[in-house]
Amino acid sequence: MRLVPIACAVALATSLVYSLLDHPLRMPALAAVFALCAAGLVTLAGERVQAFEIVEDYGGTLAAYREEARRLDASREELAIRGVCASACTIFLGLRRVCVAPRAVFWFHAARLPGAAAPDPLATLEMLSLYPPAVRDWAIRTHALERLDFDEAASLTGEELVRMGARRCRRREAPASRR
Repeated sequence: MRLVPIACAVALATSLVYSLLDHPLRMPALAAVFALCAAGLVTLAGERVQAFEIVEDYGGTLAAYREEARRLDASREELAIRGVCASACTIFLGLRRVCVAPRAVFWFHAARLPGAAAPDPLATLEMLSLYPPAVRDWAIRTHALERLDFDEAASLTGEELVRMGARRCRRREAPASRR
């Protein structure tokens, strides 16, 4: 398990303060930071931090998902999609730091006007523009965003997306069993 890079920075700053103050804990603090960073448990470099995981997301308003996608893209956080990702959730496939698990399932349909069952062509085009090129091509070829209802929705598995060029998520470490 990797800790957030900021934890290493905080530990390093704490050890530096101890050093500047000639605190008795300065050497143990520096040794702990060095050991943790060397072991790879804490990182000083700007590597990706898997902060979010989707296991069941049936979508919502495109505006809310667009804002979350912008926030995630601007951050260094990684998003792992491991389960159901439907509707507006599928725009996360266009993020720079997203991975998909082979068993994940993605459901695609046209956007709806807020509070109505009628299609929203502009929002549908926006969704299409947010997908990576291979997904966009697939959606156009299969007419995936022309259907409104989930029972008619087109779908892709994570495995299919990996074959289309999406990054495969690393396997999760099994949680320690508790007795």
